[in-house]
Amino acid sequence: MKISFQCHQCGEPQEHLYPISRRETCQNCHADLKVCLNCHFYDQHAQNECRESSAERERCKETGNSCEYFRPAAARNSQCSKQTQDHAMRSLEKFFK
Repeated sequence: MKISFQCHQCGEPQEHLYPISRRETCQNCHADLKVCLNCHFYDQHAQNECRESSAERERCKETGNSCEYFRPAAARNSQCSKQTQDHAMRSLEKFFK
């Protein structure tokens, strides 16, 4: 089964066969892809920064790991994010003038 998601480092769209190997890297920036920062369960506010309570703690969230609960996060819409950032900046500028 093929899955689509984005690289946590450069945002480049990725398409790989699932499950993803620990050694898979981004074709654009060569960052590891099977990392906490690309995982659906990653949450910087959760205990151990993971919403999957059974997962073992991974110290480094940016390097490849062998977590059995890894599930790629849904692809983010960078266009939407850019629009949201622009709107927020305009609102702040208006507020502080």
